[in-house]
Amino acid sequence: MGAELCEIKPTSWERRIDRDDALAEFDSKPCDVWVSLPTSMPSPLAVRTRPRDRGDFLWTQYSDIVVTDRARQLLEQEHVKGVEFRPALVALPHMPSTRSAPLWQLVVTGFGGFAASGTNISVRESCRTCGVFSYTVDARFADMIDEKKLDGTDLFIVWPYPLYVVVTERFREVVSNAGLTGVAFESLHHVEPISGSASPGLPSRWLSAAAQTRLLQDPDYQKVISST
Repeated sequence: MGAELCEIKPTSWERRIDRDDALAEFDSKPCDVWVSLPTSMPSPLAVRTRPRDRGDFLWTQYSDIVVTDRARQLLEQEHVKGVEFRPALVALPHMPSTRSAPLWQLVVTGFGGFAASGTNISVRESCRTCGVFSYTVDARFADMIDEKKLDGTDLFIVWPYPLYVVVTERFREVVSNAGLTGVAFESLHHVEPISGSASPGLPSRWLSAAAQTRLLQDPDYQKVISST
């Protein structure tokens, strides 16, 4: 692999903020395996913050990423690719009403395709009703990335691990040089090997229409799901 890629993580998993799904709307479809599955992200993303929640990057307990307006403006000014921002609703503890605040949901739009050819991955379960797959995986995450599948973005995900957000050296430099806080970078070569199941849900929950098309047309994806 050429330029070093990193996974981004919160600087402290103990300081994650709460997501309030009671304030959001979900589209879903029936599933024979998990009863019901969301087909989209919560809209709008609603979070509960506390005075101690500080940082330009914040993670919810479900690994949604929220950023401050300072971070959003910087990433837009630097023309960082592979991300879009959606206003987040912020509710403060002990307050009955929800108010708008300058926090933004960071949605990763870059896509690195399905796990690279040669990855030890197989279908664990599937649902004929909704079309979802879960997988069994035993591999190093770095080995799942195929450079030929990358789309030139600075942030991207690889299926079936949408919660592993991969960033380029350029993204790391932009964030680090500006002194943005709350985010840590871990080289993909240091990410612990994955051994177990992966249940990412429906691709529409995480991927744009264009990325979903790329996934369906990915030969490595077709090979794995056709083995069921």
